[in-house]
Amino acid sequence: MDTWLHDIAVVLGSVSASIAALWGISKLFFDKWLSNRFGQQLEAFKSLQQQELVKLQLQLNTMFDRNIKLHQREFDVLPDAWSRVNDAYNQTHAIALGYSMTPDLNKWEPERLEAYIADSFLDDFQKKELRAAPDKTKYFTRAQDFHALGKAWNSCWNFRDYLSKNAIFIQDDLKRQFKEIDQLLFDAIFERKASLQIAGLAQKFDKGLKLHNEGPALLNTLEKDVQARLWISTNTNV
Repeated sequence: MDTWLHDIAVVLGSVSASIAALWGISKLFFDKWLSNRFGQQLEAFKSLQQQELVKLQLQLNTMFDRNIKLHQREFDVLPDAWSRVNDAYNQTHAIALGYSMTPDLNKWEPERLEAYIADSFLDDFQKKELRAAPDKTKYFTRAQDFHALGKAWNSCWNFRDYLSKNAIFIQDDLKRQFKEIDQLLFDAIFERKASLQIAGLAQKFDKGLKLHNEGPALLNTLEKDVQARLWISTNTNV
């Protein structure tokens, strides 16, 4: 009986040892498999994360590059727009008020008159007409007014065309100020053009006086705002 029990104990011990060994092997295999599986998933996650980081960096670089280019364009446009609106104002202001400084050519001696005519802005046909005009001062004054009006007209259109083409690079508040001055300029120049072109029409200077009274303050405010914007763009790129 004792021998039988001993044999059973030996068998059970062997089975237990086999089970323990099998468990150990299984556990080792499972741990290795789990480790490999986790490692693969971790690498996949890292790869995906890296791709997302690269994508995000690309988006940030694109946004930053676009921002730099937009502000550089704004930095180029604003000074040019400011220069053109000043030219338009200076060309328009005097003619809009009817200012015309013309010497009394009727009193000049022929030699002096001829030298003045030859050196003037007049076209050849106008010079010929001036020489034959009974009232040379009146003829020259009218020709001079139209000449000044033409220069002012071109200057105003130069500014308006530039503003129209580059308005997308100008902030809304500054754009509004530019357009307000632009409207004053064209109101004044249209008024003066009608007065000069339509014979017998009474001379009117209402729009010219409005430009004279309101223009300087608007230009002064615009100058300060443009300057402030340029310095902000230079220092902060915002």
